[in-house]
Amino acid sequence: MYDYSKFPQRVKLFRIENNKTQQEVSDFLEISKRAYQKIESGNSYPSFETLIKVVEYYNVSLDYFVGRTDD
Repeated sequence: MYDYSKFPQRVKLFRIENNKTQQEVSDFLEISKRAYQKIESGNSYPSFETLIKVVEYYNVSLDYFVGRTDD
């Protein structure tokens, strides 16, 4: 089962651990900073295309980001 509630926390954690600003990540994802802030706060979820960009950006599995695994 997926635990989508972990996604915003993990997105923010990876951004901080990689010393990136919200602006840097949103620029890479080609979305507005405000749209990215909504993703980090859990008020919005990314499109599938943006989700794929997120996991590629941080080089982690999609399963991890969507809460399917903690590894």
